[in-house]
Amino acid sequence: MITLEFKFQTGRYHATKWGTSPNEGKIDWPPAPWRILRSIIHAWKTYHDDIGHDTMWPVLKSMCSHDALFCLPAATQSHTRHYMPIVSNDGKSVTKTEKVIDAFLVLDGPLYVMWDAQLDEGQKAALGAVVADIRYLGRAESWCNAQVADEVRTPNCAPLAGGPIGGDYEIADVMAPSSDATLDDLCARTQTMHKEKKLYPDNSRMVKYARPANGPRVAKPKNRDRGVEVVRYRIGGRIRPKITEAVVVCDAFKRAAMSKYKKSFGDCKSGTLSGKAADGEAMQNNHSHAFFLATAEGKSAMLDHITVFSKTPFTREEIDALVSVRLVWDKDRMFTPVYVGRGNRGSFASPPEILESAKKWVSVTPYVPNRHPKVRGKGADKRLVDGPEEQIVRELRNRGFPSVASVEVRGPRERISGFLPAEFKRWRKAGLPGFGAYSAAIEFDSDVQGPLSLGHSSHYGLGLFKPATGRDAKPRRRSGGGLT
Repeated sequence: MITLEFKFQTGRYHATKWGTSPNEGKIDWPPAPWRILRSIIHAWKTYHDDIGHDTMWPVLKSMCSHDALFCLPAATQSHTRHYMPIVSNDGKSVTKTEKVIDAFLVLDGPLYVMWDAQLDEGQKAALGAVVADIRYLGRAESWCNAQVADEVRTPNCAPLAGGPIGGDYEIADVMAPSSDATLDDLCARTQTMHKEKKLYPDNSRMVKYARPANGPRVAKPKNRDRGVEVVRYRIGGRIRPKITEAVVVCDAFKRAAMSKYKKSFGDCKSGTLSGKAADGEAMQNNHSHAFFLATAEGKSAMLDHITVFSKTPFTREEIDALVSVRLVWDKDRMFTPVYVGRGNRGSFASPPEILESAKKWVSVTPYVPNRHPKVRGKGADKRLVDGPEEQIVRELRNRGFPSVASVEVRGPRERISGFLPAEFKRWRKAGLPGFGAYSAAIEFDSDVQGPLSLGHSSHYGLGLFKPATGRDAKPRRRSGGGLT
């Protein structure tokens, strides 16, 4: 029997569960055997080049070939919140802050991990030397002292498939290596996995473990996820899509969220996320299902946030699917949404512009009519029928918005967010491009709270408006009508 003992110097264990964001506060507990083996390999390659591959790899291989057993100490979950500065593109000023959660466990004693494998004296000595140089387990804040222990402990956490081991238990998914795992598999880099479009390392497996039912839990108010109608993300990475590709990004994000939902709940469909009824037809709910809206809230034209909004509050299952989206692929491109927070429209301390209240609103992305404007009559009686203004007013009325004071549809040379309307993509992966693209300004008789998104593909980021301020609020000279 191989037994490893981990004593955490600060009494805290920091480790983010595989496939989740740090801001979700989900902790890898018990520690994944995959994580433990990688820590051993790191200490071996960093501090013990004198120990050869022929000595150390058989030890690791034997640990891959057996399921780990755990003796878990009592643990209490807690967290700290940090507001990290977001620096402007020129690197000279801080534009705003972003909340980052550091979740951890406070442990009442050491952690023991055991494998039912036999080592000879030389292998045991090599493992002991390597393990003694493990400086942390999990994130770098988890400082620890590790050693090979002689005493075998009674496990209180084991694979569920091994049968019950007594007491009340709950289930946890834990990443472990398969018996076919190689050293290269265990050393796989996350960046390489992303390039190869892999969610899990090769020769890894998720094992269901039974852990004590009084294990760590996140303290949540009972009604925390009642009335959640907004889920927010920040788009990570230096290379981000332009705002002209908002509809493509939103469509890809929705498909990723639906995939997460299907993976967890099978063929059960979410009408709120999909916008479709059980028979596959579009929902007739006055646009009360989810809007996926991508915005450039910094000083550049690069998309940096995604807001998912629904008049119908999200269910617990829908929230779980949304916050679990980590990677979004569109053709050969990838971007990484990072979960920021959720709540209702009034619960954000610093709400984005699109969630504010205002009477006057202007385009952030082009308004695209659902119907083709028509010309009727001849000569002096010739007139435009079902034009963009008329379609906007009708849609606002049908959706139950307050009465409209004025609608100004601006010419095709009027820029939106720094681009001409025609420069924006106006179709999703599957769908038609709509009928033209326009910049528009709307004034209501009373304040309206956002988000305000109208027209073709309005649930995918087209036709998005923001409160008008300064120059945007002034009437513009019409630069010509017509379709783009």
